[in-house]
Amino acid sequence: MNKFIKYPLFLGIVGAVCSFMLAAVYGFTSPIINERLNNETNAAIIELYPSATSVKNVSSDYNDLKESGISIIYEIKTGSNVTAYGYQAATTGYGGAITNLIIISATENKIEAFKNISHTETKGAKYGDVLLSSPDFADQFVGLEFDKVATDIDFAGGSTAAITLNAVKQCVQNVINYHLVNVKGEEVIEVTEEDFAHLGLTGASFISKFDEYKNLVGNRVDRVLTNTGITNYYEAVDSAGNIIGYAYYLNYEYEAYENGIQKVKALFGFDANGQNTVLWVKESNDSFMGAPYYDKVNKPIGTTLVDSVWLNQFNDKDINVLLKDFLVSEDWDDIPLDKEAGLTKTTETLASYVKWILYYHNSYELGGIK
Repeated sequence: MNKFIKYPLFLGIVGAVCSFMLAAVYGFTSPIINERLNNETNAAIIELYPSATSVKNVSSDYNDLKESGISIIYEIKTGSNVTAYGYQAATTGYGGAITNLIIISATENKIEAFKNISHTETKGAKYGDVLLSSPDFADQFVGLEFDKVATDIDFAGGSTAAITLNAVKQCVQNVINYHLVNVKGEEVIEVTEEDFAHLGLTGASFISKFDEYKNLVGNRVDRVLTNTGITNYYEAVDSAGNIIGYAYYLNYEYEAYENGIQKVKALFGFDANGQNTVLWVKESNDSFMGAPYYDKVNKPIGTTLVDSVWLNQFNDKDINVLLKDFLVSEDWDDIPLDKEAGLTKTTETLASYVKWILYYHNSYELGGIK
């Protein structure tokens, strides 16, 4: 046989055999790995919730688990009463999947216990492995009310692994949201009164105008929500019903180089005259949003982006000034905003979404959009 035919044919056969063998090995080992995780989770439930008398996998009773990173839901009984639910769920950290067990009360909006089941985070001082292995970190979750996850969960064990910390907080929040909607049948309130308080519109009640927003954009609503990140907007009214300000809720995600998909939730508000702007980041798994950031020689230049001088460039301004002087350019390099070293992707993305808010507010007249 001609060697120009024989060699490629031989390589093709070898490749096919290798692919078959890899598939066979995966098919054999994957159930074993999953079973090991399940066994570890069952053991952890008994360890963390010793009053449990029975633990039942009820995952088949619920839908759309994967969208929230949930692999298994356990119904936990004490005697004949369902007293808690256990969730095996995962998010992506710095080194890959972080799989956790979160036990939630069946009667109260609080977390009973937390334990990391598996991870591949970096080992060594101050890294993710230290955080996830720290008993002090897990203890922070015991008895924690649902609305305190974003504010009360912090570093422990000497770790400063922000990506790991934010990934765990996101995992827990995903479980809470799923539990409230699908198990308890409640509505998840994305923006709370405490969140609105950051906007400084004292005495205001915030009324969602999302229906008007959907009517405004019509059948383009899904595309507009994706492109602009604006998932809700509100009129701030005083006790007499007068509009004294506006608030826009951003919920967007983007790909940040090697760190994967980053998610950000933020509020941007201003008074009825379009002045006294406030940009406040509510939640993010972007480590630059919630950890010390550094210059090129690894010296700290701020506590967090959320509290940084950079973010303050959006505050206490007139929206027309921001639109014309800060965000008028389509070219990021021409936007006259200070860009902290190493934060260009984070800051560029946040600036672009604020620009969309300003554009929509200044382009339309309906339900407070002007």
